[in-house]
Amino acid sequence: ERILERLETQLQTVVGVSSVSYISPEEALTEFQTLSGFGSALDYLAESPLPAVFVVQPDSVRLERAGEIADQISEFSGVDQVQIDMQWLQRLKSMLEIGEKLITALSITLGLGVLLAVANTIRMAIQSRTDEIIVIRLVGGTDGYVRRPFLYTGLIFGLSGGLVSVVLLWFSVNWLNSSIEVLASLYESRFLLHGLSAGSLMSILGGGSLLGLLGAWLAVRRHLRGIEP
Repeated sequence: ERILERLETQLQTVVGVSSVSYISPEEALTEFQTLSGFGSALDYLAESPLPAVFVVQPDSVRLERAGEIADQISEFSGVDQVQIDMQWLQRLKSMLEIGEKLITALSITLGLGVLLAVANTIRMAIQSRTDEIIVIRLVGGTDGYVRRPFLYTGLIFGLSGGLVSVVLLWFSVNWLNSSIEVLASLYESRFLLHGLSAGSLMSILGGGSLLGLLGAWLAVRRHLRGIEP
């Protein structure tokens, strides 16, 4: 028991380890009976032939880091074998890479969509206020004065688009987590998607605002040139 307690303490101090859980030989036998279907046959065993097991969960899914942790643990006194599911980690890494590429492609597509939508909206706003713009210029209004409200409008549209994206991401994460939890349980693992950090939230809102402002600026720069008193 002291050896197990000491080993558990050592495992918890390993850099990169998120959690450590202990499975006693009796618990391991019970689990094996349930999964193997040999429950009645194993009841005749006087004691569990299975060893005590520590389940170590790393805080990163990187293959290199998981391998380093496994190598470090294998050197501990009292450790007979370290088993790591590299195939599962490789699958998870591949899925994450695919997800990152899809998110990047989707972000670029949505960014271009916001840019074009704002530019088209500002273009129509300029066309509907052509007479007003001509009057402002006749009384001495500068291009900056004429341009300013359209730029503000684009900024607001972009910020609104960013807010909508944040809300959609929040609902998507909560919707996907139930399926991901089931998938992880099939591999006797546990992980969930996390919501946006404060930095990511500000990046989305700031990026949306800048895209809206850029779309408005491009539209104003192009269409105001053709409006003369």
